[in-house]
Amino acid sequence: MAKPYWDTGPTVEDDERGRSYEYNWALADLLNPLAEAGLVLRRIAESPARDPRFWEGHSYEPGIDAGLMDWRRNPRAGLPVWLTVCAQKG
Repeated sequence: MAKPYWDTGPTVEDDERGRSYEYNWALADLLNPLAEAGLVLRRIAESPARDPRFWEGHSYEPGIDAGLMDWRRNPRAGLPVWLTVCAQKG
C-alpha cells in the first residue's frame, strides 16, 4: 500500500513531466450519491489490472515488468483497479 485507503487526495507528485494531481475515492464516495439520487443498484463488478503497464505509468504500450502483477512484490496488484456499477432509476 502506498497510502491509507481513507487518504483520498489530492495527492501531488512532481516528476520530469511536471506536476500531477491524483484523487482516489472510497466506495462510499461513489455509491452513496447513486442511492441519494434514487438509483437502485443492479450489479457491481471489480476487475484487476490486466497488464503491468497499469503500474508503470500512463502509456498505451505493453508493460515491461511482469513482476508488477504479483501482489507479493507489488501489494496494490492484489486490489481491484476498476469498478463497474450498474444502477437503474427506481
